[in-house]
Amino acid sequence: MVRRAIWVLGLLLLGLVSLSAARANEVDDQEAIRAHRKAIFQILVKRTENVRHPPPAGMVVIRFTIGRDGMVTRSEIHASSGHETTDRVALTIIPVGLKLPPLPAAVLPKLTLTVPLRFHARPAVMPAQMAAYQRELDLFFRRRIDGLPVSTFARQWIQMRYTVERDGTVSKSEIDRSSGLQPVDDLGLRIVPVGLKVPPPPKGMGPLELTLSLSIKETRWIISRGGPFQSHPS
Repeated sequence: MVRRAIWVLGLLLLGLVSLSAARANEVDDQEAIRAHRKAIFQILVKRTENVRHPPPAGMVVIRFTIGRDGMVTRSEIHASSGHETTDRVALTIIPVGLKLPPLPAAVLPKLTLTVPLRFHARPAVMPAQMAAYQRELDLFFRRRIDGLPVSTFARQWIQMRYTVERDGTVSKSEIDRSSGLQPVDDLGLRIVPVGLKVPPPPKGMGPLELTLSLSIKETRWIISRGGPFQSHPS
């Protein structure tokens, strides 16, 4: 009877040891998975920060698949930023064929992740010509917004995105960030309509994709820069 009790106790202890070992392995696996994902995210953050020509500000959600060896075998837009240029740049950050750290042993033969990539408008160090051109545009638009109605639109803000051709013609104009009020958005499109003639870009530059931020402060409209100039050579 005593021997049987010892034998049963031994089995119980062996089971506890096996269970503890399994739990320890599970914890190790989870730690390895977390460390692997952290390493991937750090790589992607660095690749995003090192984009040579920052695209228009926005957030793109990318879904991609990694093989056992760490190679990206699939990459696609899961949620668009609303800007084709920004989406295109996001896909260059996580392209098919990108080599990432190999998958941990605990992960299946492949891993699919969904990650957001956020691009912020960066202050650009502009040549003297571009700085002078920005001042010229500011003066041009200040004249256009002078006298616009403000009484019913207090504390509103809107950002326009428009393209200026080399001859100064606005070839594209859209609401980049809505005010939330249709009358204000309509005013924005009246301020920067397609076909508008603005001062032409400096020689050798253009077309240029630009942003114009407008806000109503107290009793007047004001201009505030929402982002850097983005040049698209043709």
